[in-house]
Formats: sequence, structure tokens, C-alpha cells
Amino acid sequence: MAFPTLNYNLTDKSDVPSALGGQAIQLVRFSKSITTAMLASGVVTALGRLPAGSRIVGGFLEVPDLDSDGSPALAIDIGYSDAEASVDDVDGILDGATTGQAGGLNVTFLTAGVDRQFTYDTNITFTAATAAATAAAGTVVLALFVVLP
Repeated sequence: MAFPTLNYNLTDKSDVPSALGGQAIQLVRFSKSITTAMLASGVVTALGRLPAGSRIVGGFLEVPDLDSDGSPALAIDIGYSDAEASVDDVDGILDGATTGQAGGLNVTFLTAGVDRQFTYDTNITFTAATAAATAAAGTVVLALFVVLP
């Protein structure tokens, strides 16, 4: 049995088939090319957007080696923001992960943001909490298990 690929505009609820709603858990995948400039301390980068009413039930972050220094310093935060409610929490989903320091592709499972439900359409963000000692560009993949509204 083949599983369908989720390829819908999640902020337009009329684009999501009703069979995918109704408390079904969906995998929402965000992929973003991170430049060396985005690895400076405090730079917030939007990875994607979740619609109002979405609830995170799990997920993981795949990160390549974004700090190629022999003594790496990079710490990554995954958070959220929405302008409508003035909510901004840069580390509300993942706080201070050092996954981007090791060579190769690394995976971190999310724990902090589990069971978070968003009242408004919400941006999911990537932030270098601590800058990379020697920044290296790469593609970050965030996979969230979400109950869609």
C-alpha cells in the first residue's frame, strides 16, 4: 500500500482534503537551505508556517555539519512566532541543540514543543542561539507530526 505525499497549502484549509483532517496525525516536513549568514547568533529564519489550531505531537530535526570548526560552538533553537498574537518564542520547540556541530547528518528528536497548540497561523523558526565558530552552509529538515485543525 502506497502512502500519499502531503503536498497541500496548509494555511488554506479548503486545500486540505477532509480525509486528512479530523484529528488525524500528519507529517509536515520543512526543508530550508541555511546560509552561513543565518548561522550568526540570534538570526531568526522562518522554516515554514502551520495553520491556526495545529497541535504538535512530535517530530525531529535533521541537521548537517553546520559548524566545521575543530571546536564547534553552534547551538540551534527551533521556535515559533505569530504576528497576530504577538507571540514569539525562539526556543519553544527545541532549545540549544548541538546537533549541527558533529560531522555528517545528525538527528535530534523534539520534546519541548510536544502538545503545543497554536491559536493563530504560526511561523516555525530556526535560530542560531550560539553562533557557529566556522559556519558551513547546509540544508536543515524539520519534520513535525501535527494534528491539523
